[in-house]
Amino acid sequence: MGIKGLLQLVPEAMSTITDLKHEFSGQVAAIDGYAWMHRGAFSCGDKIYLKEEGADGFVKFVIKNCNYLMEQGIAPLMVFDGRRLPAKQDTTLKRRE
Repeated sequence: MGIKGLLQLVPEAMSTITDLKHEFSGQVAAIDGYAWMHRGAFSCGDKIYLKEEGADGFVKFVIKNCNYLMEQGIAPLMVFDGRRLPAKQDTTLKRRE
């Protein structure tokens, strides 16, 4: 997901993190909520489809990661964007095909 090639356009925004708590404690991290939920759904996709117990694994994944950030002194801010982005129009069309 995301915009292909974006990181190559903004290399000054990238850095290697060695100590999350030391470098970001006391700050707020904006999290792509849908991306985390989608990533967590990989662990329980079959259960979601079959409506079985454990289908909430994707929610537990998000909560676990938010708890980890808070343990490091970082406040997670979950962002759930609902509108389509013009920059993703080609990708959206390809996925529909």
